[in-house]
Amino acid sequence: MPSEDTGPRITVTETIIPRPPADIDPMRNAFSRMVSKQWEAYVPGVLRGFGQGRDARQFAKGRFIGEMYARACYSMLLVSARGPIALRVPIRASAFLPQSRSLTIRLGSRLLIGMEWLLPKAVHRQLLLTSALMGLTDVVLDDAASSARLRPCVSPR
Repeated sequence: MPSEDTGPRITVTETIIPRPPADIDPMRNAFSRMVSKQWEAYVPGVLRGFGQGRDARQFAKGRFIGEMYARACYSMLLVSARGPIALRVPIRASAFLPQSRSLTIRLGSRLLIGMEWLLPKAVHRQLLLTSALMGLTDVVLDDAASSARLRPCVSPR
């Protein structure tokens, strides 16, 4: 079930990355659902709690960036020659199928939906926690850079 901040995150995403051709939507949606589901499963609840009140906008930005990092990591796993065998087998098997865009999109969507079961939970957890750290660190650094109260950490000599 989409969270209440899904709409704003979609709007932000579409201002950065234009919509792909309509026939790609099932695969794009499967990827987004899979990453969002893994975020909810593996990012600690204490971090999800920051998405409330006055910090909601900053947290939504951090989550957006974190999920983008996660998508990049999952993409690298999908194309890696040394990736988990559970992913390499169906990807390599697709080389024997007819070269059809619609078939590739359908099977790609199924593969993304099945990622939850194809990868060990430890891989999902590590990937999502690292991605969350990167996304939320970006927000913290932005806030620190915009703060007028900060002084250099190095003392003058």
